[in-house]
Amino acid sequence: MKIENKNQGLIILGFLVLFVAIVTVASYLPFVGVKNAPNQETYTNHDEQINATDTKAVTNKTYNFFATFKDGVPLNENVFTDLTYQHFNNDFLVNTLPNEKDKLFGIYGYGKLTHSFTTMEGLQEEGGISSFEIVDVQKDNVNRTITTYVRMDALELNEVHWIEWRDIPEEGWKINAVSFDGNIEALSVPISPKQQF
Repeated sequence: MKIENKNQGLIILGFLVLFVAIVTVASYLPFVGVKNAPNQETYTNHDEQINATDTKAVTNKTYNFFATFKDGVPLNENVFTDLTYQHFNNDFLVNTLPNEKDKLFGIYGYGKLTHSFTTMEGLQEEGGISSFEIVDVQKDNVNRTITTYVRMDALELNEVHWIEWRDIPEEGWKINAVSFDGNIEALSVPISPKQQF
């Protein structure tokens, strides 16, 4: 191929430089991680014991979380999104939620706590929990987790669900795993063993 003038040569050279830059950046991206995202497998703090203040904070968070799903409370994707960003840990929000959001918001996730019905405006969703109470609190000082067990009347009567809360540096108490996990592996593997009810 013969280049007719200098301008054509400079344009081709510019495209080659741009191509090399794009390939270099694209090959570097897989090695760039999210900074400050905690590694949930390795964080332990043996110096601090879980105290009454921690337990009270987690039980309040649990009540607030499930109150969102009380019978008759209107729900939609915006409510689910706000709830998730308020209570779940940053590692889950950044690395898992973007690809698994439909599962968490679906019938095996939040759908276990809601009921749907059809109106003139279309399909509507609202909270499906008529009553709930925290029946047990399990503390794990080694891994800094608190699991709350909640008995409820929702789609099934007298059903028990659990939430494993973890004390994460710079985040506080956030959800690490749940029994209504939406078949999402990251939520279905708790750090602490769970009781059977």
